[in-house]
Amino acid sequence: MATIVQKIHHRCLSPYAGQSFVVEQKAKVLLWMHILLIPIVPFYIAINIHRNDPGESILMIAVDTMFLFMLVGNLILICKGRFKLAAGLDIVIVAVLTIFGGVVKINSQIETGTNNFFTLIFSAIAFTAMFGTRKALLALFVLFLGLVGGLHLIASASISPEKEFFLLSGTLNTVIAMIILLGLSYMNSMITEKALVTTQEELKKNIMLNEMLEKKVERRTSELKILRGYLPICSSCKKIRDDKGCWSRLESYIRDHSEADFSHGICPDCAKKLYPDFYGD
Repeated sequence: MATIVQKIHHRCLSPYAGQSFVVEQKAKVLLWMHILLIPIVPFYIAINIHRNDPGESILMIAVDTMFLFMLVGNLILICKGRFKLAAGLDIVIVAVLTIFGGVVKINSQIETGTNNFFTLIFSAIAFTAMFGTRKALLALFVLFLGLVGGLHLIASASISPEKEFFLLSGTLNTVIAMIILLGLSYMNSMITEKALVTTQEELKKNIMLNEMLEKKVERRTSELKILRGYLPICSSCKKIRDDKGCWSRLESYIRDHSEADFSHGICPDCAKKLYPDFYGD
């Protein structure tokens, strides 16, 4: 089993090797979401065919078949390294199928269709929060909120006034769940984005610091290399000849080619020679 998973990852996720960790992980999640859903949808289509009359279920089958083709097509895009395109198409198609599928199934079976519609709404919002932008998430939320409100108005016009209270309760439950899901998804998106930006900034600082340290080490190393090897020195005056052929005093040469400096004094031998009256003994 582990070998099969590794082969799938190697075949489908190799285009994301040089991309960021977030993109690589999202591509992995989206990949396995498609792989797991593709074999389930045909069973779902078969159940709808067996449960409903052909005339009533033809639109349902069309919607589910579109969803199946979408999964297969986007799986191919993911394996070709087109994760962002696949995620964008997934968001658009999931939103369209949620609306279209909800309308079709509510028209055939009002209770089952409504429950299915609300479930698809929650799934579409969560999916967009995971793979889309915050603007797309807000746009989808406003769209679905309008659809829920419109569905409530349409349903309330065809029921008795005493039952409208129960309809309102169910609608508000759905709206509350949508708001909670939006809030949590939006907050998670902001935290993830902020963490990613902070990590990238820290990484840039570390890179700059490493570059500065490397340059400093190179400079220090270069300075040390200058004083290595043989130094031509005069046997008489002790001047040193540099690479350009110029002769310099020993202390001047060392001061110019290192970080060392000199303080002057006098050794005991020279003191006896220069000042025999004071250092004769």
